[in-house]
Amino acid sequence: MNEENNNKNSFSKSFLKGETSFGSWNILSKLMGFVASIIVIKYITLYEYGVYQLVLAFSGLVGSLFLKLLTDVSLNDIIRFISEKKESFAKKLFHQYAFFKISIGAVSFVVIFLGAEIISKYYDENIAGLFRLVSFLILIDSIYNVMKIVLEIRLKFNAIASRPVIYQFLRISLVIGVLLLFGLNVEKILIVNIIASTLATVIFIPLFLKNYYIWKNIDREKENVLFSIIKNHGKWSMIRPAIASIPNNIQPWLIKIFVGTEAVGIFNLASMLFATIKSFLPLNTLTYLIPLELSNKERSQKIFSYSVKYITIFSIFLWVVSFVGGYLFIGTILPKYAESLPLFYIMLLSLPFSAFGSVITSFLIAMRKQKYLFIQMIVKMIFSTAMFLILLPIFGLVGLAIEQILTAIFISTLILIYLHKIKVGLKVEWNIVFSFKKEDKIFIKNLYTDIRKKFKNKILFAK
Repeated sequence: MNEENNNKNSFSKSFLKGETSFGSWNILSKLMGFVASIIVIKYITLYEYGVYQLVLAFSGLVGSLFLKLLTDVSLNDIIRFISEKKESFAKKLFHQYAFFKISIGAVSFVVIFLGAEIISKYYDENIAGLFRLVSFLILIDSIYNVMKIVLEIRLKFNAIASRPVIYQFLRISLVIGVLLLFGLNVEKILIVNIIASTLATVIFIPLFLKNYYIWKNIDREKENVLFSIIKNHGKWSMIRPAIASIPNNIQPWLIKIFVGTEAVGIFNLASMLFATIKSFLPLNTLTYLIPLELSNKERSQKIFSYSVKYITIFSIFLWVVSFVGGYLFIGTILPKYAESLPLFYIMLLSLPFSAFGSVITSFLIAMRKQKYLFIQMIVKMIFSTAMFLILLPIFGLVGLAIEQILTAIFISTLILIYLHKIKVGLKVEWNIVFSFKKEDKIFIKNLYTDIRKKFKNKILFAK
């Protein structure tokens, strides 16, 4: 019994440690990102901001189609190999993953850089230069993705969470410098992003090498580990990120076609605010900790139930805070984007459903339910695209915000049906979700203690 309590406390402490690290860094990163975005939005036209978002959407689509291939399943399986004391398998899988990522990044860079002229014939000759700049961002991201997975498997939460802060600090400093010296346009903003991303990656090379050298005396497994994973369950993960990215990344281009380039900027501001709020959901640490706990079915069920409970409750708290914060932010700082506010409010209604589904998805990834997740992603894409095409002509941009709510509810319902019908070994224990027990008191106490300790440490550091 004592061992079980110790295990529970161990998971909750690891979870709270990871999430408070991610949380504090995340808040700082988002604040810096907001400042940089406000400067950009204020000092370029609505049309230019729309073009900027179209170029970033293209970059996001390429990144998701190629750079996210096998990331989830590779991370999950490397962690599981380490927990099973199979370091040789973990090292081999990492090497194969690294080769695959850097190769695909290099090929994407060459294709986009050389093919930008072709794209410009269908849009605008000036956009070719912007696409060439984006190709550099894709190459840098592929290199950082390789470095990041080593930090993830070694549970270097502070390092992983601090990288966006470093990037945003560099970005905001460069944006202000460029604004004062040369003025801003889309090309200069992309160059700033490239420089900031490069420097924020180079800074982490020593830490990456230090953690990689833990494998120094480990011989690699001779078996083709990556191929075995793809053959067994990884084939579904290869395609899933690509399917997931299609609706979000083609959305700006469809808005441009049906409504106009300025509308892209208006809708994107609402989406950016919603994505920022959604990023505060404490989901980061679960990805790394869940695979370590699956061997104990009773314990993993408890972790599952309480994760669903507290993260969904926290999403409702975020919804309330964001309702007020969104009005203050757009109304006082960006009044010319007032049309974004009602879109943001509608999107917020999907937050609890998204949180609920995201927690369960984290567990299904760890349990290697890649085939179901792939099928779910196909269904989600079809449903989302259908709603998009039906609601956009009828309601305009409001229809796109409504689509997010309907899709979130639809996917949450599908997940519940799957858990109930297939019996994967996990179930939503509604008696735990809608009750307050001894475990809740322990969790809240640990949460309060951890936050208080971190707050005191930061005050002492500041003095």
